[in-house]
Amino acid sequence: MVIRARAKLNLGLRVLGRRPDGFHAIRSLFHTVSLHDRLEVSALPGGYGIGLSLSGDTSVPSGKGNIAWKAAHRFLGALEGNLRVDIRLEKRIPAAAGLGGGSSDAAAVLRALRSITGQDPGLSSLAAGLGSDVPFFLEGGAAIVTGRGEEIEPVSPLRFHAVLIHPRIGVSTAWAYRELDRMRETLTNPCKDNNYCAPAEERHEGKPFPIQLDNDFLPLLVREYGQLRALADFLEARCQSWGLSGSGPTFYALFESPEEARDFACDVKSYAEGRPEDLGCTVCESADSAGA
Repeated sequence: MVIRARAKLNLGLRVLGRRPDGFHAIRSLFHTVSLHDRLEVSALPGGYGIGLSLSGDTSVPSGKGNIAWKAAHRFLGALEGNLRVDIRLEKRIPAAAGLGGGSSDAAAVLRALRSITGQDPGLSSLAAGLGSDVPFFLEGGAAIVTGRGEEIEPVSPLRFHAVLIHPRIGVSTAWAYRELDRMRETLTNPCKDNNYCAPAEERHEGKPFPIQLDNDFLPLLVREYGQLRALADFLEARCQSWGLSGSGPTFYALFESPEEARDFACDVKSYAEGRPEDLGCTVCESADSAGA
């Protein structure tokens, strides 16, 4: 089975605090986009084992360290009978970019194996055990996501075109949450985050985007990385609707038409080429909003 594993954008992300289980409570509007990884998944009876071959981004882990491999392993562990599973993964979504590429790959493997075998050994439970974002990718589309990521309220997908800007750095999600906690501990008057709401259906000044695109990780990242501060300043000066996805470092700019998005992508590339020390980017792609 050939399947696409789509990236997602966080159209606003608030981190509401650490939970008793050690995870963080969040509230965000997740939305899949057309940028995707490509997977070929096959399963044959009578054998046992998992094969994984990678192409594209060579920075992602291979073998047992890859979350797609882990998804197949969990599926086989919950299944009756033996299967030989082979996965060919073409990485197009940058790793450690805040776009959910690994989580989407894992969900795609689970969905593919359910379709191939005709069995569902509890995909929701398997997904939750693989990572906080994996349950969302079982369906994709658009959803208000709360809790640690397991509380998913589907909403009507929005229509937009986006320019994705990925700097030449990777940001560890674990590091970002740890540093965010540390930064907040130093605040003398912490802001109240629990009243956040990202209304999916509201419109602002005729733009078909949520009003609230704030991301709690942005102050941390622009403090730690001069390159990200330069990108944020550039977007603030040139674009009406922009934001940071996940824990970064990918930024997005939102537009109503593909022509606007393509023109802005050209502007970003020209500006980055002129200031490589500030805005060096390895990925600058256009992506459309996507349903499931």
